[in-house]
Amino acid sequence: MAFSIKTNRSKQFSFKIKPLSSGINISLSLPGITISFTIKGKSKIIKSSSSLTKPLGQVEYINNTPMVFDYPKEYHPMIKKIRRITTFNTISNWLIPLLIIAIISLFTNKAPILLTIICGIMGIMGSFIKIYVHSIGRIKLDYNDSTNATATHLQLWSNLSQVKQLWQVTSIIHVKDEKSNAGYPVQYNRIPIAAKYKQPFYLNTNALVIQIPLEKEKIIILPDLYLIISKRKLGIIKSSDVKITTDTVQYPEKDTLPEDANVLEYTFRYVNQDGTPDKRYKDNDKLPICQYGAITLSSERGLNLLIHTSKVNFNK
Repeated sequence: MAFSIKTNRSKQFSFKIKPLSSGINISLSLPGITISFTIKGKSKIIKSSSSLTKPLGQVEYINNTPMVFDYPKEYHPMIKKIRRITTFNTISNWLIPLLIIAIISLFTNKAPILLTIICGIMGIMGSFIKIYVHSIGRIKLDYNDSTNATATHLQLWSNLSQVKQLWQVTSIIHVKDEKSNAGYPVQYNRIPIAAKYKQPFYLNTNALVIQIPLEKEKIIILPDLYLIISKRKLGIIKSSDVKITTDTVQYPEKDTLPEDANVLEYTFRYVNQDGTPDKRYKDNDKLPICQYGAITLSSERGLNLLIHTSKVNFNK
């Protein structure tokens, strides 16, 4: 949160809330002074592992079509509660800064007392709402030992905590000119991701909860279900309906080499058919050929996710 106080020549009172690309700006103009708050949101930085210009080839998109955001009827109450709690949390984020504005205007004595009181009351309401959604307002989910024992997919995601780097593969480019791609026929467009091993603020459960922020969605993994979130859209897929397959891929790493990567051999960014460097290119870096793990998640209801892992044997 950014805070600033500036002087002005205005003799009027105004209150503005302006959405920004990186957050929300709240400003209160008083005679002689302007108080501003900027609440910053998370900016999305999309990185690509490729340092090549767009290679000519067929592009295969992963999860290019919108995921089906629906859920079985038995989960309607849960979805309804999640929407209510997240809405309350958003409202509290807007109201709490008003309490700070009220305190500042109270000490400056330049705002009408009525406006200060209104801002203070609304800010206090926001504080109580925040306390509620992070305590008794949370959804309680209890899992017994037998349920946790059968959640084999949770064990897989739990083992990923020892992997140094995870990537979401957003597209696969089938390169026509392999010599310009270190001799490999495919190029992966990837986004670094990091699994979070904690429950979201609106859940209160005794089970392991894993959150995976993706490019467009967030997946929250519980013993019996996958909760899919994209902005205001929610979807639930039963764990039994999710197919998980594991494999390995070999790939010339053009970005920073993860510490736990298994390097098979080395090649060059631009390489001849016999494996020698192409001398037509001046900046022809030497690249490690790495063996990475590949995890695919799929379901009939639209889930289609490919994740690469820097460590292959993450189950050990």
